[in-house]
Amino acid sequence: MNEHPPLFIAIEGIDGVGKTTVGRALAKHMRAHGRPAEAWGVPLQPFRRLKRYVATDCDLNTQFLFHLTGVADASRVINTTLSSHTVICARYIHSTLAYHRALGATLQIDPGSLGIRWPDIVFYLTAADEHVRRARIARRGERDATDRLAFEKGSLPERIDAEYRRFTSLTTIETSRLTVREVIAKIMLQLRR
Repeated sequence: MNEHPPLFIAIEGIDGVGKTTVGRALAKHMRAHGRPAEAWGVPLQPFRRLKRYVATDCDLNTQFLFHLTGVADASRVINTTLSSHTVICARYIHSTLAYHRALGATLQIDPGSLGIRWPDIVFYLTAADEHVRRARIARRGERDATDRLAFEKGSLPERIDAEYRRFTSLTTIETSRLTVREVIAKIMLQLRR
């Protein structure tokens, strides 16, 4: 029996909290300790190539459906990969739901009816220090208009955070004052439980 069976780990959070950086570092850490692991961002290709078009030329509900379809496509690939590797996704279903609900999507979707692979564990990364979050975004470069939005009362990032916090199954890790290595240590501690 495999001492460490492959897991599906999702890393969620608003822009600038370190999802991609932590996901890649976690996969590298696991591989260094003999656990095959891959880190991805969702949506996968070819959806990623269409993302800008959908964001600029489609209404919000169409965008929501597009991202749900991207999650379903990733789910298919995740199921195959889990036969031999742990999969770590920066953004998955919780991001899709939180962002689109916060933006005001009106489609009523039962997430349980989607037929997707659900993560074994979900980490919700936060950065309570807005200066730290903004500095991270500045270092990596802005990717879209939401990167320019400050986390303040009533703002879109605050509404997205509120939507994430509606999910009761997320393990929250506040990253503002932690190094990537310290975040990985907290994640690994949770995975050992």
